[in-house]
Amino acid sequence: MPAKTISKRKPIKPRWVISESGEAVAVLIDIDEYREMQRQLGEVATRAEENSPEALDLLKKAEADIKAGRLTRHADVVKAVRKRRHQHD
Repeated sequence: MPAKTISKRKPIKPRWVISESGEAVAVLIDIDEYREMQRQLGEVATRAEENSPEALDLLKKAEADIKAGRLTRHADVVKAVRKRRHQHD
């Protein structure tokens, strides 16, 4: 029976392991690979967070605040944060 190609893999991009005193301390990878890893990690974290009881409670509270008109404009939040930072400097 002839062999079939099940899937084609993208070419593996180089990775460099950076070591210090013989111990691996960092990995240098291609920027596209890094971005893809970040995207995948974000999706995993988002899915886990979306299904957590705490996240569902926060969403319910947020929806209630919106319905009750308890909203703050983005510009006002930014001003308040900057004011607090300035007070702590």
